Amino acid sequence: MERISWIVHPLKTEHRKTALVFIIILAFCSAVYLFSHEFWWTFFSALVLFISVKDHFLPVRYTLDSDGVEKAVFGFARKRSWTQVKRVVKLEGGVLLSLYPKPHRFEAIMGFYLRFGSDDPAPILNFIEEKISVG
Repeated sequence: MERISWIVHPLKTEHRKTALVFIIILAFCSAVYLFSHEFWWTFFSALVLFISVKDHFLPVRYTLDSDGVEKAVFGFARKRSWTQVKRVVKLEGGVLLSLYPKPHRFEAIMGFYLRFGSDDPAPILNFIEEKISVG
């Protein structure tokens, strides 16, 4: 069974984006505390914001195999089979596996964006193209 797996950790490579996200979270949590004067609401808002950007702060493991694609972050995995992928969109720094044959507004939510990281994208793209054309 052929398998490709790699790990991407944007926190270590995208320093400007990391600083910007951290400043936004800090500013929002400060505003929550100023308006509510409640530590728990501030903590809850920080937790929700952190969870929403966990793909940036935590390492993401991508796995491609004969069954499909898997994206795992902090022990939580999302899987899609190759039969569900209808379109492949090559983007800067990654590839979007869309569940829709034409561009759709839900692609960002329902699709899979696979970051290449520092790995060579050629084997990843070849593997995806092989599975999509066969499947």
